[in-house]
Amino acid sequence: MSSEQQQKILSEYRRENELSQATRDERWANVRRAMAAEGIDIIVTPPNPGMADQFQANAIYLSTISGNGGPVSVVFPSEGEVTVVAGAAPSASFWRAWQSWVTDIRNTRWALPEGVIERLRELGAEYKRIGIPGLNGLPRSPEGIVSTGFLARLTEAFPAMTITDASALMDRVRANKVQEERAAVAEAIAIVEQGYQVLLDEARPGVGERTVFGKMMGKLVECGSLPPNLMAWSVGNNFGNSLALFPTSRILTDGEPIYVEMEARSPSGYLGQITRTAYLGKPSSHFVEMNELCRETFETVMGLMKPGTAMDEVLAEYSSRSAASKYQVVPIIHARALGEDRPMILFDTQDPAVLAFEIKENHVFALKVQVRDQQSGTMAFLGESVAIGPNGAIRMSDRPLGLSVID
Repeated sequence: MSSEQQQKILSEYRRENELSQATRDERWANVRRAMAAEGIDIIVTPPNPGMADQFQANAIYLSTISGNGGPVSVVFPSEGEVTVVAGAAPSASFWRAWQSWVTDIRNTRWALPEGVIERLRELGAEYKRIGIPGLNGLPRSPEGIVSTGFLARLTEAFPAMTITDASALMDRVRANKVQEERAAVAEAIAIVEQGYQVLLDEARPGVGERTVFGKMMGKLVECGSLPPNLMAWSVGNNFGNSLALFPTSRILTDGEPIYVEMEARSPSGYLGQITRTAYLGKPSSHFVEMNELCRETFETVMGLMKPGTAMDEVLAEYSSRSAASKYQVVPIIHARALGEDRPMILFDTQDPAVLAFEIKENHVFALKVQVRDQQSGTMAFLGESVAIGPNGAIRMSDRPLGLSVID
């Protein structure tokens, strides 16, 4: 086979809508400026595909490489070639065909620290200052996401090397989403809305949970979503205002709510999330009222999320509506695009750093509202990814907000 034929075949494996080389160059330059400001010579991202690859957000940000729970570590020097160390499968040749950002890709037999150490030796890292994001203090993993074994191997190989936490550095750089990133999130939202439409088309009394859930997941992949991705739901019961991560053997029945929290990961690697409430049959006026309050709160909060607004001003709206209602109105807000970013608001927070967090243009959030009836245990749930524009939050979905009734 000629090299021209081989290149043509490999080109068929290239991901759709890959972020441009210009975005890569700008991103790498921004990270390197931040490294210089903090005196960091090399960033090493830890391999950890937890939380459906969200814990590898920094590796994806620096290289675009990750998917379906495969471990990836990126060695990112202050100058010179960027290196990706991956597990045994898929091979480096697949990753080179799949993306164009990084060419130095090295496979290991799952012992990723050995590949990282090899590259660090090439970079003369013995007396360098190494930044590792994820050492501690992440929103969903306050104890950190770096394995003790990974750290031990690095310190054994380079006893004079200084290791520092680079979580805040990467958070700051990643927070500003350029236009291509926002478009990638919108692409993911378009995919996930097609998955939700499957729910509306297929969920009927007498149909099994697993049947509907499986078709929804299949639709996401069919439309281009990269696995794994979050898909949480609950039918007929919200289990203390918390959804399940997988379906059960239950059969759907008339007169029960379906709560769905689902994501797609666009071919370029970015997450878009929606949270919806549907109802099988005719909902009660009580349930309709709760969902209307949910929708109204979401729209009002969106209007408050303008550049320069502190998060405590946004959270005050939830509190105000809760105080004026017979229902409890509860906030859920977290920054989201490649993985989990700061700030993280789940129901209640008194953290001064979160309350003082300033919303800025080009931030992206998963914005949600829960409305709870404490007496009956009933819940309404609504949310989706929004981008912050110059004048406020912008929806990325064109589906009408509110309760979906399945007749």
